[in-house]
Amino acid sequence: MRSIPVVFQHTLPVFLSCLLLISTPAFANTTIDGIWKNAVKPAWLAITFESGIGSASVQRHDIHPKAVGLSVIKNIKPVINQPSQWRGEMYSAEIDSYIVVLLIATDPQALVVYDISKDDTKKEILHLVR
Repeated sequence: MRSIPVVFQHTLPVFLSCLLLISTPAFANTTIDGIWKNAVKPAWLAITFESGIGSASVQRHDIHPKAVGLSVIKNIKPVINQPSQWRGEMYSAEIDSYIVVLLIATDPQALVVYDISKDDTKKEILHLVR
């Protein structure tokens, strides 16, 4: 096996770092504004931001049409140093209150919502697609 020439031994880490930057997912700077469909149910949420704070409300719900207009997630804010993550508060009918959630864009077409209100464990509660 050939060894790396000395001149490249010092530049190799820099080169590899550049490759990592180039291969960073394109969705890292994605926004979550817009209409999202529940991956399981015939329901759509509209996510909007005003002054940097977002909210998600029911845009359409084929099973429960009276739910249209209801705010489901409030106080959505970006997570610092995590370009594809947001925190918010999601309404839980089970406890008639809001729980802390983490929204993660797994790619430009998918958004997963996790309950992180208990012991910092992540429990997936909602999967949305564009």
